[in-house]
Amino acid sequence: MDERILIVEDEEITSMLIMSILENKGYSIYGSVPTGEEAVELAQRERPLVVIMDINLAGEMTGIDAVKEMNLTGRVPVIYVTANSDDATRNEAMKTGPAGYLNKPIDFQELFFLIEGIKEKNKNDESLLRPAALYKHIETQ
Repeated sequence: MDERILIVEDEEITSMLIMSILENKGYSIYGSVPTGEEAVELAQRERPLVVIMDINLAGEMTGIDAVKEMNLTGRVPVIYVTANSDDATRNEAMKTGPAGYLNKPIDFQELFFLIEGIKEKNKNDESLLRPAALYKHIETQ
């Protein structure tokens, strides 16, 4: 898994703001795409650390549709960042198993907290894979 972040946002000013703040905080960014279709293709190919996903996007797919499609071929952590705060939208988004759901305007401290949590989980998951040789040694005794 790459350590870079993919931003999926069709409002250019919002996209540039998110990108700028994350880069200033030291995060690496793939860039930003405005459609769910582009997000699915890029996320499945590149496997970013996290996808920051708006729900209302340009193109045919919503952000929720894009995450459902991404989940078919393997999970990429997603943080929804959206102006849609109604219960129906939130409930539908939560069915996709996101790492977080933030309303706009974005609380960047909360966003940083969620990203760091994902990074820590990835570190812990990788450390669980390392002792495989030890398990093999125990099995042969």
